[in-house]
Amino acid sequence: MIFSFCDVCNIQLNSAAQAQLHYHGKSHLKRVKQLNNGKIPANTSNLFASSSTGGTIIVV
Repeated sequence: MIFSFCDVCNIQLNSAAQAQLHYHGKSHLKRVKQLNNGKIPANTSNLFASSSTGGTIIVV
């Protein structure tokens, strides 16, 4: 089973579709912006980019 965990928002995402919606959603991007001193990283299109969007892929 593969799922993703958003380190920024501290939530588990159970599917790729749910992860995509979350990482491109307003609340997540707002938190990322706050963590980056008001700037959204250029690499927000990457679904599981741990450094820019706060996601981690976990394989169980």
